[in-house]
Amino acid sequence: MVSFLPMSRCLLPLLLALAVVRPAAADDLSRVRHFLTTLESIQGEFVQHATNRATHTTQEALGSVWIERPARVRWHYTRPAAQDVLIDGERMWVYSKELEQVVIRRLAPGELARTPLAFLAGLASLDDLYRAEVLPTGDHPEELRLLLTPKEKEARFQSVSLRLKRDDLTLLGMEVVDTVGNLTAIAFHGLKVNRPVDPAHFALNLPKGTQRIEQ
Repeated sequence: MVSFLPMSRCLLPLLLALAVVRPAAADDLSRVRHFLTTLESIQGEFVQHATNRATHTTQEALGSVWIERPARVRWHYTRPAAQDVLIDGERMWVYSKELEQVVIRRLAPGELARTPLAFLAGLASLDDLYRAEVLPTGDHPEELRLLLTPKEKEARFQSVSLRLKRDDLTLLGMEVVDTVGNLTAIAFHGLKVNRPVDPAHFALNLPKGTQRIEQ
């Protein structure tokens, strides 16, 4: 996948796979699977921290996210710079207000289904692509924590870990470790699940004069 600005590096993943674990953990996994079968949309705010392993530097970004199954996703960054990452099922659009340009790339068949984003977008089977492990929660028994590792050897990331509220499975946060060890941690706020999403969120209103780069 083409790399853009650091803060657009991570398109958000969700949730788990079958694991051989203690009965309580297996029950937690079954609850999440059931939740995924009923998932239609997610929308809310996020704070993202992307840490570069080589330079030991971290960049903070803030914004909003809208996801509607199947395959419609938008990450809208407001800080440190205005930027949008939009996926419409066939193409990915990356718009930078500062650069006054939008990069449009047609997705290869099955490409989106091989990313962590696939489960939010409803495009792939967790059991087929991931191994899941329920992690200890320490001082936070109100949370459910999961570690997902891809079964595919050529996956573009090493792991995804998730934090959810144990009672209603609200997604609280996630961490993605890429193939070279860079870490992107995202905390979610005010998430709304299965609420109608305004179609306007999945259309970029590009200013006149915006440069279009098609790949």
